[in-house]
Amino acid sequence: MISESRVIWIQIYGIPLHAWEECSFKSVAGRFGVFLDFDDATMAKKRLDVARLKLRTVRRGMIDTILHLKVLGISYDVWVVEE
Repeated sequence: MISESRVIWIQIYGIPLHAWEECSFKSVAGRFGVFLDFDDATMAKKRLDVARLKLRTVRRGMIDTILHLKVLGISYDVWVVEE
């Protein structure tokens, strides 16, 4: 039996600092699959230029896209790229 899903890591660039929280990350991850985990640097806020998330997805192609993330009524462009 072949699994239809795969586990991947994505990087998210451009998340504003006031939105650097679990619900924002899960919102982005939810557009591509099911959120599984953060990396240690993301959780500890050691790097605020990029967030790394682990997720399960059924998408076959590589993820490399710009999304609009709405935070407190303001829309921000964030770049999401699969590792």
